[in-house]
Amino acid sequence: MIHHLDLRYKNSNLVIKLDMSKAYDRVSWAFLLIVMQKMGFPTRFLTLIKHAIKNCWFTVLVKEKQRDSLNHPALFILAAEALSKGLDFLFSTHPDMYYQTQCAIKPSHLSYADDVIIFTNCKEAGLARLIQFLRGYENMSGQKINYAKSAFIPGRKASLIAQRIKAITGFTMKALPITYLGAPLYKGNKRKLLYVDLIDKVRAKIVGWEQCYLSYGGRLQLIKTVLASMPIYLLQVLNPPVSTLQKLEQLFAKFFWGSTTEQRKIHWTKWYNVCFPIEEGGLGIRNLRDMVTAFSYKLWWRVRLNNSLWSRFTISKYCQEYSPSISKLFATDSSIWKRMCGIRTDAQSNIFWSLGDVSTSRSTGSGSSMSGIS
Repeated sequence: MIHHLDLRYKNSNLVIKLDMSKAYDRVSWAFLLIVMQKMGFPTRFLTLIKHAIKNCWFTVLVKEKQRDSLNHPALFILAAEALSKGLDFLFSTHPDMYYQTQCAIKPSHLSYADDVIIFTNCKEAGLARLIQFLRGYENMSGQKINYAKSAFIPGRKASLIAQRIKAITGFTMKALPITYLGAPLYKGNKRKLLYVDLIDKVRAKIVGWEQCYLSYGGRLQLIKTVLASMPIYLLQVLNPPVSTLQKLEQLFAKFFWGSTTEQRKIHWTKWYNVCFPIEEGGLGIRNLRDMVTAFSYKLWWRVRLNNSLWSRFTISKYCQEYSPSISKLFATDSSIWKRMCGIRTDAQSNIFWSLGDVSTSRSTGSGSSMSGIS
């Protein structure tokens, strides 16, 4: 979706990132019960929830994080479903509000709990309609949008009318990259900058441990359980440049061999050898390059399953009437599609189809895809 931000249309594309103020604390209980009733929850269950949230008492934990015995986020997600359904209805009723893409599927928004990102365009009537809907949602649900922290990201052409958009929405303007669900959303090839924070966090961890006396075994365990786990989330969604992986491995190696900012120790073997499995003479540390490849296979498998909004959108955008395994790759395609196309030949050779009477299922296997058909 971000890849289409600068497409040239009469009404340029626009991304809006909402920030809810104290999302879990502001939910109207009456609104929650109405939403749950509309969802079809039994009356007896609704009565139990009503008693649980209205007849309660409070305790204060000193120097501890306050907790609620009731799973408050779960109830909030049910209430927030009204926002998602409302946005779907709004966009389906007014198709001119959709974000312009070159595929049949046009998502209006993405949401996870209180993290909401809306895809629309710069048509003033549509923006006014959207803000009116959001204010109505605020009044009904008790939620409060933080207009100071919420932001809009315009396309290149739309930046000329940024002040007008700000006047209509009340949001501030930001430029890419932005962070959504802990991962940066970006456009273009400036990928090195996206990993500066990750490298700084790894370096800060190591600096804190340098003051401790640690054996090789202790440092090995810290690398396996802490340092090697820190990049996992980003590696699943982004394809980092080789220089970033080399920098992370360099930090791991210096820490393992005992090097500090003041003293350099001898590295007795290459880091590549250290990352071999224990059975093959290594120490069992996960190789970052292998992790990137494994996550690329995982992305391809999800595309081939075609059972999610993301996979359907990806196939609609890049494959059209072709199979994903033979669709063409263009220089203007997004980095995530280029990443998957880089491994699809090997991935396809390990996928086979099981043909049945009623349904078709996909499974992983070994050998060529043709020999796996049964």
